[in-house]
Amino acid sequence: MSLSTLDDGRIIEVNESFVELSGYSRPELIDRGSLEFLWEMPLAPVELIEQARARGVVRNIEARIPTRSGASRLVLLSSLIVEIGGQLCLLSVANDITERRQAEQQVSLLQTIALDVAVAPDLKSALEVVVRRVCQTTGWVLGQSWIPRADGTALECSPAWFTNAAGLEDFRRGSENAPMPPGVGLPGRVWLAKKPVWVRDVSVDKNFPRAVLASEAGLKAALALPIITDGEVIAVIEFFMSAPQSEDERLVKLIAAVADQLDLAIERKRAEEQLRDTRAELAHVARVTTMGELAASIAHEVNQPLGAIVGNADICLSWLAHPEVNLDQVREALEDIAEDGHRASQVISRIRSLVKKHSPEKVTLDLSEVAGGVVALVSHEAQRKQVTLRSELGTSLPAVVGDRVQLQQVLLNLVMNGIEAMNETEVSRRELIVRTEASGTGVVATVSDHGSGIDATQVEQIFKAFHTTKSGAWGWAWRLAVRLSSRTVANSGRESNKHGGAMFKFTLPEAAPLTEKPPW
Repeated sequence: MSLSTLDDGRIIEVNESFVELSGYSRPELIDRGSLEFLWEMPLAPVELIEQARARGVVRNIEARIPTRSGASRLVLLSSLIVEIGGQLCLLSVANDITERRQAEQQVSLLQTIALDVAVAPDLKSALEVVVRRVCQTTGWVLGQSWIPRADGTALECSPAWFTNAAGLEDFRRGSENAPMPPGVGLPGRVWLAKKPVWVRDVSVDKNFPRAVLASEAGLKAALALPIITDGEVIAVIEFFMSAPQSEDERLVKLIAAVADQLDLAIERKRAEEQLRDTRAELAHVARVTTMGELAASIAHEVNQPLGAIVGNADICLSWLAHPEVNLDQVREALEDIAEDGHRASQVISRIRSLVKKHSPEKVTLDLSEVAGGVVALVSHEAQRKQVTLRSELGTSLPAVVGDRVQLQQVLLNLVMNGIEAMNETEVSRRELIVRTEASGTGVVATVSDHGSGIDATQVEQIFKAFHTTKSGAWGWAWRLAVRLSSRTVANSGRESNKHGGAMFKFTLPEAAPLTEKPPW
């Protein structure tokens, strides 16, 4: 609480709470005191008095109290005019909200960084988020990051940095050209100790190789912290102030919490990568298993053109044994051999693309062409199971973006299961249709059969990993594959077929047109 005269703003009294808050003694405050000395606020003293006269009381003005230490305390100030001994005075009461506001800022900073880091594509981008947000929020003038070399001999200054001040270019270049071995410099000390290090003034620190550059740039206080994952330091972040300052425990805890957020995000991204690798491996197993089930069809698809090749080759040999050779006949037979060779090669190519281990890669493609390749691959299997396989593939459909192998796997799984679902269906009704057509702003693929359908209680379960209604192990494998692919690359679903059986659909959005200059 403070009391000042209304006419000249002179301080005539303060209470013990104000003395303790400011760090000054009571005589110091009264002898030197004025409203400008006690309060830093958005209103001038005259405006504050005018509002107090008009309203009776002015409440919750955000102001600061300068303290003897040079820091300031954030308060909510309320003032009113009172009469004491016949003299009008301004009575001001302050509620210290410094810690509360710092806590709010800390929570806001951590939430913002957590969201930004979560969508960062790599470590460099995540470090850029951290150094930028910390500098913008806490007042550090420069933030940099360091990454260990692959051989572990030194730290190198990474491209991830941020500054909100001018004149730091030479210091930045000096950092980029000064690798830090373990224990050397501020980053090297943090790397070796695996804990934060605060330096009051780096320009006079004996273990700071960039001291001259820091002095020229006006950089003084510094803090560096490690980013630790699986017990190893994967990065070091350092921050600088333009004035010397002793260690601020609150600030260290705040930035340490930021570093923990980054560590958690990196751990999560690594776990996601491991999960993707595991899913890719399981999907590969599913494709290999499918090829095993199609062994008879594959053998037929390959043997048929090979048989034709052998037959045509025998004919050519017999013609060449005659004294007079009809070259036109030989040429026609050789053309047939080449055509059948390409046909066999295409079958093998389709099989290889499905069986080989594959990292998902989204490309622009024709969904009808992908579906046509799957239909060709399973056509003999459908004949063997006495299933009429119809393809109604749209032409001139918009190009879509997707992973070719994933889409082949989805369609292959749906077709194979549709064929199997009709084992108990009358032969005359065994029909499976693969259809592609335009739908809104994309292309929809549909696989429908005349099998026994899916029980209503199982509809929501079929996209769950490892769920099956079959007695064989293959049941979970195909459902897993559909879940990993359909739900990943498209909007998918199941509907009832009006002729009985089941109908599965998934939709891919139309590919965006390419621009001359990519946005990245």
